[in-house]
Amino acid sequence: MLASYRFLGQWTLIAALAGLVGASTLELFRWLVTVTETFLVSTRVPIPISAAVAGLVVGAGVYRFAPDAAGEGIPSYLHALHHQRAHFPLRVTLMKFPAGILSLAAFGSGGVVGPVGRVVAGLLSAIMPSRGGSEIRDERARTAAICGLAAIVAALFHAPVGGGIFAVEIIQRANMRYRDLFPSILAGTVSVWFSRFAGWSPLITVVHRTSSVELGVLPWVAVFAVLVGLLGGGFVQGYGLAVRVFRRNHGRAVGKVVFGMAAAALLVSSVNPAFLGTASRVTNALANGEFDLLRGAMGSGVSIAVAALIMLLVRAAGTYLTTGSGMSAGLTAPAIQVGMLAAVLVSRVAGPLADPLLLSGLLVVGFSGMLAGAMNVPIAAAVLGMEVFGAGLGMPAAIASIVAFQMNRHATIYDFALAGSGHLDEA
Repeated sequence: MLASYRFLGQWTLIAALAGLVGASTLELFRWLVTVTETFLVSTRVPIPISAAVAGLVVGAGVYRFAPDAAGEGIPSYLHALHHQRAHFPLRVTLMKFPAGILSLAAFGSGGVVGPVGRVVAGLLSAIMPSRGGSEIRDERARTAAICGLAAIVAALFHAPVGGGIFAVEIIQRANMRYRDLFPSILAGTVSVWFSRFAGWSPLITVVHRTSSVELGVLPWVAVFAVLVGLLGGGFVQGYGLAVRVFRRNHGRAVGKVVFGMAAAALLVSSVNPAFLGTASRVTNALANGEFDLLRGAMGSGVSIAVAALIMLLVRAAGTYLTTGSGMSAGLTAPAIQVGMLAAVLVSRVAGPLADPLLLSGLLVVGFSGMLAGAMNVPIAAAVLGMEVFGAGLGMPAAIASIVAFQMNRHATIYDFALAGSGHLDEA
């Protein structure tokens, strides 16, 4: 009994600290990205040149001091928990923060979960007290790292339960432990509470939530879930191809990140500049049916369906170039955006775009299905879908998560990311 109370007290303190640190760090990171991007735009230097310079600074500067700060962030988190007893090199933790800011503010393509999650997990793990022996210290460090990632995902989506499950399921979906889940969900809860108290907005705010799904929508949901499963597998394989082509741990690493950043910026900015960086404005617009933003430089003459297809391919390619070359950006948000863009495309084929039930059902399928299919986190994907889009869309979220996971359960995008970081044989 006393041991249970001791664990509960320890979990509560670690989770509360993780929630506060995670939410604050995420907001600081997002603010610095915005400020840096605004400054770069004000210089009127061509976007590809700014991106190339950022790649040079990160490749020749940041990565010279901490080579393992390269890449997405989640692979480093997984490797530390599985093989390093939750010990995160402090130098890598500190260098990951500026690397992530430059990767996203200087017109790369990616998300924030990977880099910021890795930073917060590393910071919290490092400050855990060492008293009580190495085994107890390692357990505290593990709990702190998991709570750190949970706090980031929860704060980003204002989804406390989904964020908590994500941080644990991505490590060990087949054998999740209560001693990981309980503090993780608590950290997510504190993180969301603090974010709301501080007035910080989530990545997605669905203005009009669907109260229920009609039976006539479910056949479309089932068919689209299979398509998203295929899309998730394609997204993973495309990223794997980029990792193999760049071979970022071999040869001229600086040249690779400079090329990757410049190529991603040139491609995305020439088609639709709204998709540069995190493209957070696009994510929220997609969730609320505001699709004119998809046309970008293509002009009003391009249909929404064609624009959605083009931006699906461009967003994926930009992410492959940025992260595959070794720049520090996440894969979670791009995967979600690709799924939601596919939903817009299918909704045009399926029927009137004005049908809110059909569109909402497809959007949550794209959101949850891509998370489950690309990252193999079906429970977290379903719960996140419900927390973001509303409980009324719980059935489409669950169907998509189960179908996409079953279709892609033997490979995740992080298998290729670990291979790119040189840790695949150890993972």
